[in-house]
Amino acid sequence: NLRDAVSEERNKTVASLDEIIASADTSVTEKENAHNKKQALSDLTEKEVMLEATIINMGYEDAFVHSTESGVEVIVVSDTEDSLVALDIINEVFATFDSTINVVVNFKSEMDLMRS
Repeated sequence: NLRDAVSEERNKTVASLDEIIASADTSVTEKENAHNKKQALSDLTEKEVMLEATIINMGYEDAFVHSTESGVEVIVVSDTEDSLVALDIINEVFATFDSTINVVVNFKSEMDLMRS
């Protein structure tokens, strides 16, 4: 599952940031940076979940939103592609994140997702 993979990756990152925060060997600045990164990761996850809910509320069975340094990937679970919906989703991503980021919207059936 895509969500599980991203969640596992982020949980590892949070654990390493928690180690920095808890360590007696790190400076106050390092602890603050780790705390800020942890908060940014939490904010990012919240934005992804909100976008997924927005897409599902558009009438789709499921959606997956993943933001990385290179942009935002959106997977919409649907048997058909709809370019107008894709534009709506891109606009939602721009409103949520930043209008200068790269956005990719893919429509995939459940069968496509099970194969990958």
